[in-house]
Amino acid sequence: MDKAQAKIKLKKVLRALKIFAVCSIILTLLEVGIGYWLLSSRWQLHISEPEMKEFAAELNSSETLPDNFLRIYQGIYPKHVNATMSELLFINYAFRFVLRDKDYDSRPHCFCDLVYDVQVLHNKKLDELDWPGRLVDLEYGFGLEKYTTPERCFTYFMNQQIEALKRKIKPDHYPAIAYKRIAQMNDEEILELIVLLKDPYKYDHYTHPELFEKQYLYFKQRLESTGLNLR
Repeated sequence: MDKAQAKIKLKKVLRALKIFAVCSIILTLLEVGIGYWLLSSRWQLHISEPEMKEFAAELNSSETLPDNFLRIYQGIYPKHVNATMSELLFINYAFRFVLRDKDYDSRPHCFCDLVYDVQVLHNKKLDELDWPGRLVDLEYGFGLEKYTTPERCFTYFMNQQIEALKRKIKPDHYPAIAYKRIAQMNDEEILELIVLLKDPYKYDHYTHPELFEKQYLYFKQRLESTGLNLR
């Protein structure tokens, strides 16, 4: 085989590889698109639109979180309050499971994904639904997002978590959290609240003072890195 024939053959091989690569990318994108469509619409197999509107309305009536709480929380978690389900799926999960990046604090997280496990405890009608599978949280989250907003999901979930936290703590250990309205708390008390929301047992500064202090300082440093200081 002379050089000219070898060159022609090489071009054919490279062309075939390019076609294969393009086809693989197209097929992958189609698979991702179909998978996303199935996941985002599967809730309709289990819940009617009027029912989903009813469940979403429960979130819409949740009390708005005060500005002092949001200021601190968003300084720590800048991409949580308004993140969409699509951002959660394609950015958060991609970094966590594909790239093995564990920086949860900086990635978008849509709280519509977390509502089901909380709302089902308070809503008998939702609890009685027959909804098999391991992706109920995600599927329900996509349904909620159609009739409410990620911010409303966050507000509902956070209000429920704060009320649950108040039942777990000892009032004499955390009087500000137990007795004050959030709007009345100072920044240090808000930061303490956010640490305990992460895990009230692991970060209890009476039983695990070193863990509490480490997490508190970490959150404080994140705030300072964004130009926010505790008032």
